[in-house]
Amino acid sequence: MNTAWETGIEARLFNNRMNIDFSYYNTLSKDQIITGFRMSYATGFVLNNMNVGSFKTSGVEFRVDGDIIKNRDWTVNATGVM
Repeated sequence: MNTAWETGIEARLFNNRMNIDFSYYNTLSKDQIITGFRMSYATGFVLNNMNVGSFKTSGVEFRVDGDIIKNRDWTVNATGVM
């Protein structure tokens, strides 16, 4: 079973010349079942199902980009991501 959610905010500033994007995400995976897991013949079982557990991931994403030079003929843009 997987459960995931993400929330964030985005802003455009200075007549759309600067953009800021921030988000936080969280994912939980549990009951990860492996079917047909081969066991030792000494156990009396050849194939078995195994629950390999659960794991959680979470993190933050942050991005800033902006037009350094913008005129009618061309644009110079820079982006930073963390």
